[in-house]
Amino acid sequence: MTIDAAAAALLISAVTLLFAFSVSHKIRSPQHFAAVLADYQIMPDGLVPAASWVVISAELAVVGLVLLGQAAAALMLAGLLMAGYTFGIALNLLRGRRDIDCGCAGPAASQTLSGWLLLRNVLLLTVIAVALVPGQGRTLGWFDWLTVTLGLAAAAALYSAANTLIASHLRLTTNTEARLWKTR
Repeated sequence: MTIDAAAAALLISAVTLLFAFSVSHKIRSPQHFAAVLADYQIMPDGLVPAASWVVISAELAVVGLVLLGQAAAALMLAGLLMAGYTFGIALNLLRGRRDIDCGCAGPAASQTLSGWLLLRNVLLLTVIAVALVPGQGRTLGWFDWLTVTLGLAAAAALYSAANTLIASHLRLTTNTEARLWKTR
């Protein structure tokens, strides 16, 4: 089974862009990311600083491997990271810990945990899995690259809109619950 070469290029580019964005805010504020990782309470506090740098390095490796033409290795690493993030969110939701920052978009866009983030991550895991399907061995023409570029812009806009909707929904729900408790 194969997918069209342009579709494969689009999916690989989208995953690479996602991890480039993700690692950029972690590099700009590694202390914030370490604090977010500690809030998940998945490992002993003493391991958090090293684990945060392992995650940052792995996300950088995803981007670097794609740039070095090792897309399959990059996608497998991206899948492992995404599965780990999904596990961390699911575990904390099961513990009833919703009021911690997911760490998804950096300190400027704090977002608490929710089932919507699990759904988003499952969709992203699906995208990564489909991107692992080999692309047809044809050379991409200018129209293919135009399609990839416009598709990537559309995917980025859709991802940003979905994240904004999830964050807005959570803030609205939290504010409404807080007002209801005040009136009781």
